Amino acid sequence: MKLLSQYPMQISFPTLQQNPAQLVELRCFQALRQIKEMISDPTLSDTECFQRIEAIVCVLEELGSDGGARHDFL
Repeated sequence: MKLLSQYPMQISFPTLQQNPAQLVELRCFQALRQIKEMISDPTLSDTECFQRIEAIVCVLEELGSDGGARHDFL
C-alpha cells in the first residue's frame, strides 16, 4: 500500500448519473431523519434513551463515521 501511495490516483464512475455532492447530501439527510425519529419520543426512560443513542452511533458507523474509542462499551 505504501508503495502505491506515492503515485497519483484518479477514480471515476462513468455511469454515475448524480452529482457526488448531491449523493452525500442525500445520505446525510437520510441519516439525520433516522436520528430524529429515534429520539423524538419524550417519554423514553434513561435505558431506552441509551439504547436509542447506541442505535444512532450504529447508524453513523454504517455511514463510515468512526465513533473512535468511545464506542467500545458494547
